[in-house]
Amino acid sequence: MSLFVDRDDPDQPQTHALVIGVGDYPHLRGGKLFAHMPAANTLGLGQLTSSTVSAKAFATWLAEEYTNPRAPLGTVDMLLSPTFAEVRAHFAAWDARCDRHRDGVAMFYYCGHGIQKDVTLLLPSDFGADPNIAFAEAIDFTTTWHGMALTKAKTQLSFLDCCREEPIEALEVIGNPRELKSGRRGARLFDRDAPILRAASIGQRAHGPSGETSFFTTELIRCLRGFAADRRTRNKRWTVTTASLRTAVMHAMGRVLVNATERATCTSDGLSNFTSDLHEIDRANVFASIGCLPPARLPSVTLRVDGPETHERPPAPEPWELELSEGRYDVCGDLIEDGARVRDSDVPVLPPYFCWDLEF
Repeated sequence: MSLFVDRDDPDQPQTHALVIGVGDYPHLRGGKLFAHMPAANTLGLGQLTSSTVSAKAFATWLAEEYTNPRAPLGTVDMLLSPTFAEVRAHFAAWDARCDRHRDGVAMFYYCGHGIQKDVTLLLPSDFGADPNIAFAEAIDFTTTWHGMALTKAKTQLSFLDCCREEPIEALEVIGNPRELKSGRRGARLFDRDAPILRAASIGQRAHGPSGETSFFTTELIRCLRGFAADRRTRNKRWTVTTASLRTAVMHAMGRVLVNATERATCTSDGLSNFTSDLHEIDRANVFASIGCLPPARLPSVTLRVDGPETHERPPAPEPWELELSEGRYDVCGDLIEDGARVRDSDVPVLPPYFCWDLEF
């Protein structure tokens, strides 16, 4: 087994990540085996170009930037277009590492095809290889997630960068996907902080530019780098928590334009009995929204912020959405009609959000 990052120390709590990106589907449309060995039911799916790029981006961020003094990075196992058997084997090894210490952190990241049936299904590269069993190679993530309640690591994050459409073909097919870990009657189930961040709502698609990092993974990394800051630590660094990350990614995705009229979506579920400190950063970033009262005057107001950064926006009908580094700012507005100016001085701009209305 080769690991993208191998700093494994069995004697201390660490963070262990399993990162999966699937773009090559030989048995689906456009695949190299599709002409003579097509999947019995393709579900209308084909090849993906951003999945492996996104997985590499997240694994690289972990390797180069992830900072958790309580559970330093131990391993990152990155799989690119793996088969079901490969995912199962690497999942078992990853789960064993996560099961060593109660104070460890388990991260599961997946980017590729996903569908929603009665459970969430993740599709490895060899999906459709068995022409007689429709879901023989599909992964039942929902049951797997429940099974992880047997794993000691109390902090468990799942990032699912995949669609959650419910194809009619899938609903009509009878077949059972397979979980990677299941529960046992009478087994001890640990309390855990186990949020699931998803790139799409039920029935919706996940999006990304062709051949580039997906919108979800891009925003996830940006939030980890600053927008998910929660509070300062004793050493004056900022802490990202599981709760602040969940909130920030959902907000960030809501700002992303998929096309001229549609914004991206993100949902969060799972289970959290508590909140965990996850990552430390030196400086926080803030999602800001600046408007005016009465709102009808916005089309006639030039807005400006002066502080650690200076930005200006010409008159527009909607509130000004921008991103700022944390600090103290002067928030100004100039009314074009009569030259009136409003200036609110020394305003603290702190995460997670800064919303401000200038009164004229």
